[in-house]
Amino acid sequence: MSKFWKMSKKADNSAELILYGEIADQESWWGDTVTPKQMLDELKALGEVTEITVRINSGGGDVFAGVAIHSMLKRHKAKIIVYVDGIAASIASIIAMAGDEIIMPSGAMLMIHNPWSWQVGEAKDFRKMADTLDTIRDSMIPIYAEKTGLSDEEIIVLLDAETWLTAAEAVAQGFATQIEDTQKVAASIRGKKAIVNGLEMDLSKFLNMPNMPVVEPEVEDDEDGGPLFDVGDSVEITIPARVEGQSTGVVREALLTYTYGILFDGQEDAGIFHWYTESEIKEFIESGSGESTNPEAKHKQKQPKEKLPNNNGQLSLYAKQIQINKNKILGGK
Repeated sequence: MSKFWKMSKKADNSAELILYGEIADQESWWGDTVTPKQMLDELKALGEVTEITVRINSGGGDVFAGVAIHSMLKRHKAKIIVYVDGIAASIASIIAMAGDEIIMPSGAMLMIHNPWSWQVGEAKDFRKMADTLDTIRDSMIPIYAEKTGLSDEEIIVLLDAETWLTAAEAVAQGFATQIEDTQKVAASIRGKKAIVNGLEMDLSKFLNMPNMPVVEPEVEDDEDGGPLFDVGDSVEITIPARVEGQSTGVVREALLTYTYGILFDGQEDAGIFHWYTESEIKEFIESGSGESTNPEAKHKQKQPKEKLPNNNGQLSLYAKQIQINKNKILGGK
């Protein structure tokens, strides 16, 4: 199984765990003893860190992986600070509940629902699967209830409804502790898939249609009307850094949604892009040179749009029925 996480230790006796994308990529942790041990070993290898920042942008994944990660983080002695960098849906929301602090930007969303499965077989197989799903749900309810202070009955109502929560709603109901107003979430749709802060997720499998911020960039009357920056352009951010050390870097991905994946200087070894909207970056010019560090980008003399994209909109998603064709338990796949 390929790793679906990135863990690193920082100089200030802290650490960072990044969970972007599907939890437990394609394969289940059910019966897998190698991958959970690998993550646990990495946590232990951090040593006596005092704080772990967990950054989540995920539509869900394997329920066993999510519950296991939640347990690992809860048992750790360090203070756990969770940032929802877009979406924490399905089993990713269980992981978020491990946070001593759970921080969501104003455009982020959190979703909880009942676990569900694909199954093949005869009647007794379906009865066994139903019992298994009930057992899994029973293990999830106290995790949400402990964090929120809601009763088991109130949690069950939210699970049955497949409930999507904005940052404000999550804080009000106890699923999050703080709204981060300085950060923005860029979201758009491409066919039946959502792009949230540059990460593509298939949310069409969920039954409900959440209200989400949708980037609707204002196109200026320039030469091509496309994104201002290209892959390879040197840029610097114009807002407070989301991660320590983020200041200047190089564009590695440029989306038509005016969202850019940036590899920051000094973080090349990590190989992880961090996503910013066009209004949050500008062309980087070396001090005293008066010229861009990227010769191919010298023709770009205009500045990024000062006005933030309009985040009012509906992300149109499609509900579909569960297809019974595969014996695999998921927590939101």
